[in-house]
Amino acid sequence: LTLIEWLGCQKKTTELKTRFIDQKGVERMFGVLMKFGWRDIHEQALRILRVYLEDDEERMRTLEQPGVAKFVNYIDFIENDDLIAAALGNILDIASTVFGKLELVALGFVPKVTSMLSDGTVEMKLGACNIINEMLRNTDTVRLFTELSPMRELVDIVVDPDHSWELIGAALGVLHNLAKFSSDMAFILTKQPLRKIFKEWIITHLVGMPIKYKNVMYDLMSVMVQHSLVRPLILEFPFVWAFLLGLRDIDPQLYHVQTVSAEALVHIIPQEKYARQFIVATEGMEIVTRAHFHAKDHKLVSMLCNVVRVAAENDQNMLISLLKNHVLEWLVKKRRMWTEIEAMEWAATALQNQFLPAKFEYRGRLTFNDITQNGFYIRKEYDIPE
Repeated sequence: LTLIEWLGCQKKTTELKTRFIDQKGVERMFGVLMKFGWRDIHEQALRILRVYLEDDEERMRTLEQPGVAKFVNYIDFIENDDLIAAALGNILDIASTVFGKLELVALGFVPKVTSMLSDGTVEMKLGACNIINEMLRNTDTVRLFTELSPMRELVDIVVDPDHSWELIGAALGVLHNLAKFSSDMAFILTKQPLRKIFKEWIITHLVGMPIKYKNVMYDLMSVMVQHSLVRPLILEFPFVWAFLLGLRDIDPQLYHVQTVSAEALVHIIPQEKYARQFIVATEGMEIVTRAHFHAKDHKLVSMLCNVVRVAAENDQNMLISLLKNHVLEWLVKKRRMWTEIEAMEWAATALQNQFLPAKFEYRGRLTFNDITQNGFYIRKEYDIPE
């Protein structure tokens, strides 16, 4: 077994792996796994199956449904938590293929893997989360998981202080994928007692969270505020604070957090009056402005320009803040980039349209469309910012 495993781990072994399958090597490994008294070599047999089957859809298809069923049945047969966790690694490889996802669903594996979120060991929970995340890549399987609604079990995994960041990140990934495709799943997180538990955990752990898992956390929060059922409750969570916090740190390594935070604000600002008031009161537009001036990536610049546009169009106080912080001057100065980043022109146009003296200054003219009902061009009741 050691020699077989070593050979499979060498480079350029495609032909060897094909011959292993043709010579019924997979069936022989299953024969080892079916012998309860040989449990001391089961883990090695499972590793061999991973080495010879993974990373290739065609090799995985040679299992057919009976082969996939043997892995699923092995979990019930072996009665050993460590070996179950190891077998979940094999099933993860199966779930990473289109063929495997369909066969696992047909074999009724969805309820079984979901139950491990509450009943399994730490290693089993990690394996279950990874498999579920992989299966949720196929939107046809989302409904099966939403019907089981494992949100409480996932939150319990996240908030458990004894769990590793790897497991917490995997559970956050499942929460994100479920909330992404189902507003009902996102709404469950806003209901008590999950709301209180999850809110306290976010406040406590968001600062200092490893970047890899912070990215997943922000993906989840951004998806939640995009659902109309959830958005009115965002001030019950520290979401707006979190998104401003995400923009405040201009570390290039946090580019994903910055981009997702900006995207979330684009959804929040036009819809939620009280969120706009919170942003203004906490000098949130100053944070947006600073992030704007330091952004290098075109996607991030584009998303921040969208924040500027919706802020200018929906809130007078936000507009004043943006003008006072010279955002319009910066956009005009960078006019040469407008052809590359169309959102920059949209943001500049929104600022000019909402403050006609600026429009006249940069365009040199106004039109009849700009004349207000009282006959004056200036349609706002505030002074030009210094």
